[in-house]
Amino acid sequence: MNNRDKNFTRAKVERRRAQLEESVARYLSQLDTADRQEPTEALAAKVTRLTEKLTKLKEEMGKLTVYEKQMLASPDQQISLTDPDSRSMATSGPRFRRRRLQRAGRSRNRASSDCDA
Repeated sequence: MNNRDKNFTRAKVERRRAQLEESVARYLSQLDTADRQEPTEALAAKVTRLTEKLTKLKEEMGKLTVYEKQMLASPDQQISLTDPDSRSMATSGPRFRRRRLQRAGRSRNRASSDCDA
């Protein structure tokens, strides 16, 4: 099965890049706030965690740039990391809703067949 997290389209790359940039801005703001406070052990640990998070975000942005280049080079402007031949298709709503409706229908049919007997 092809995982949605491993499919990339232009819109998905743009949304993810915006999320990453917002996170970077938030972490940098927190680091600036930490710089203005008096140093403590807890503050040093927080700064270390924030620095690690920023490093991870920069790595993810680098990966996203690579995926974007691959995506733009593909004929239909989308890529899949799990199966290069698969393509993302539009669906009408999440799958779990359809399953719930089917289950409800089945149980209703069973109940009505029990009443007929």
